[in-house]
Amino acid sequence: MATALDPPVGNTGLVITPTPVTEQLSEMASGVADMASNVASDAGTLLEQHFALLRSELKAGVQEAKAAGAMVTVGAGWVVFGGAFLLVGLVKLLQWGTELPEYACWLIGGGALLVLGVGLAYAGSRLLTRIDLVPHRTLHNIQETWSWIVNRRT
Repeated sequence: MATALDPPVGNTGLVITPTPVTEQLSEMASGVADMASNVASDAGTLLEQHFALLRSELKAGVQEAKAAGAMVTVGAGWVVFGGAFLLVGLVKLLQWGTELPEYACWLIGGGALLVLGVGLAYAGSRLLTRIDLVPHRTLHNIQETWSWIVNRRT
């Protein structure tokens, strides 16, 4: 089936040449396609950058959690070590200064260390719960970019 842009068939003597308008339309279509390709490429680059920021923020949060966890662990170790020496000394002091039997002195010392350990463990757990590992800024930026991409396509 022949179109208006096809050369005439037969010997009619008419030759149809492309007009500047059809050339302009062709150039505009190619420009729009290039623009759409560039927008998609830029959106992809922007999403890659958002995910790089997300990884960076997650890494920073994990480093904070590691530091807090290490502090709690080292602190608990020193409490146990020092508490053992303190307990022996306090039990001997309590036994020397009172008429209590040795087992009662050991129970009193153990109870005091238990209260101290629970208090430190509670304080450390509160520090750990304050750390927010969710990168809110990055997630918000990704949501904005994604909605922009979706709205540009429609």
